[in-house]
Amino acid sequence: MKSLGIMNGTSLDGVDFVLINVNPKNLACQLLAMKSFKFSANLRMRLSMATQHLLLVDELALLHHELGRYYAQCFNKLPAAFKKIDCIGLHGQTVFHAGGVATLQIG
Repeated sequence: MKSLGIMNGTSLDGVDFVLINVNPKNLACQLLAMKSFKFSANLRMRLSMATQHLLLVDELALLHHELGRYYAQCFNKLPAAFKKIDCIGLHGQTVFHAGGVATLQIG
């Protein structure tokens, strides 16, 4: 099964796309390809503000939508091999986390 993982982390430098093949019998994974895209300075700044709780709720909602569009734009730039997949895993950008209580990922 070909799976695409999409991840960006606390460094806020960009988003990574990783294509793997998963054997359904033993769950062994094989890396097939990977591609990274950098965030613009403006997007990075606003994501940083979100993680510091410096955005109003409407600004956070708009950023959530913009980040989702950014993921889609990056996906559209990927080679064809990345698009022949069975599933996608997308974590989103964590902007709030209180262990065991609440967490919020956007995108």
